[in-house]
Amino acid sequence: MKDNVVRPKNSTMFNKKDEIPLPPLDDFMNLPDQAIAEFCHSHDIKTVYLPVDGTRRAFLQHALQNNLSLSALKDESTFLEKYSEYLIPAMIKFLSKFYDLGLKTLIFLLMDDTAFSRGKIYLEKTSDLGIRPLSEDFRYLEFYNKYDIKVVFGGFNHLYEEYGIGKVLKVFEAAEQLTTHHESRQLVFFTGSNPPKDYLLVAKIIEEMKATGDIITIESVIERLYKLKLDSIDFGMFYGFPRDKILPPLLWNNSKRFYSFNPSLTLTKQQIKVALYHVAASKYLINDDYLVYSRHLHHVKGDDNLLSRIHLSEEFLVGPELYGFREKMGELYHDNNNRNKLNEKKSLKMDSK
Repeated sequence: MKDNVVRPKNSTMFNKKDEIPLPPLDDFMNLPDQAIAEFCHSHDIKTVYLPVDGTRRAFLQHALQNNLSLSALKDESTFLEKYSEYLIPAMIKFLSKFYDLGLKTLIFLLMDDTAFSRGKIYLEKTSDLGIRPLSEDFRYLEFYNKYDIKVVFGGFNHLYEEYGIGKVLKVFEAAEQLTTHHESRQLVFFTGSNPPKDYLLVAKIIEEMKATGDIITIESVIERLYKLKLDSIDFGMFYGFPRDKILPPLLWNNSKRFYSFNPSLTLTKQQIKVALYHVAASKYLINDDYLVYSRHLHHVKGDDNLLSRIHLSEEFLVGPELYGFREKMGELYHDNNNRNKLNEKKSLKMDSK
């Protein structure tokens, strides 16, 4: 009788076991949400980092799919009106997918240095469209109640004062107060900063804790920075090409990165399932075995559809050649032409050696 245990090909190094106790990927992808949630619980997958990007691209895709006039959207007031109508339902739908599949803590990158650098006008619009509704719009409040979500605004919140939009801090306080009694799930709206500035700010927090006589441990610093006791992040869902991204200090410890070709808000549950399966598999493999296993899982089986919209950052370095991403994705493979030229130059250099 054939068992249902997935075994990697050409792999010899394992942590403790000579097999991976996971169902076949095809079966896993067809499991209902509740079964996936139980899978996450049994494999201790709880926390995901979401540096959401490409929201305007996602909106334009939505506009095209719903026959909105693109010429009308050239008018700024019309664009902002339609964009606002799209954003809140899309955000709630996006976040709900992770909770439905069993994740307990979502860390959402709310603002970063790039956003702050865009100037006062941009920040005011971002505050009105994206931040204020988090505590004022009834749809968010219903969402928090439905999933029993405790909302906190962690990270380097003093940056809002420095960049002239300190009024949003009242929005933060209001949302936190409204959800203080919730316990089942957590949603951390994280304000980040680029390294090394981020760890300089962490150092400042430590000095402040020392001055007030607080006991300094990693756990206590995390709780001060994020307003919650948090575990390390299991994985992050990024958009676009692998590149330097802001990561939550003290929480990113050998976490897995996944990059989608489609904008963050258009992620599907199938894409998230692929990531969850890889995260579980990585717990049983070390060093290069995980890469061997993950390539075998998709490349040998030919699961092109599963990989057409998501990939591991480690694999991406050879991804276009190994999987033919460039041919499959076409225009959706953004910055495609420049990347193709770069790859062609690299190939020529390799061939000449």
